[in-house]
Amino acid sequence: MPESKYCPVCHAINPGTAERCECGYRFRGDDNITDRDVAAAERRHKLRRAAEGVIVAAVIAVLVLLTVFAGIKVLLYVIAGLVAAIVVTLIVLKVIGVLDRKKNKNK
Repeated sequence: MPESKYCPVCHAINPGTAERCECGYRFRGDDNITDRDVAAAERRHKLRRAAEGVIVAAVIAVLVLLTVFAGIKVLLYVIAGLVAAIVVTLIVLKVIGVLDRKKNKNK
């Protein structure tokens, strides 16, 4: 099994078989990392973080507006729905991850 790969952008440790890091940095087979590669990956990483911040701000704004215009009871229902959606998503991702690992072991 190949050694783990270190990402110079987000500093994550990736499996040796990874072609890309979660942040978008693309590993090369020859391990020649240029400054241009790192700069491009850093831009993608910063853009992704900015997008995540905008999404969080939008969710908070919607929750505040719901509280102001619809009342606390509606807000509580919305939060319960969001929590349920997150839990279901995590369960599905866990099941898919387990299935993928089993499928890869059989190859």
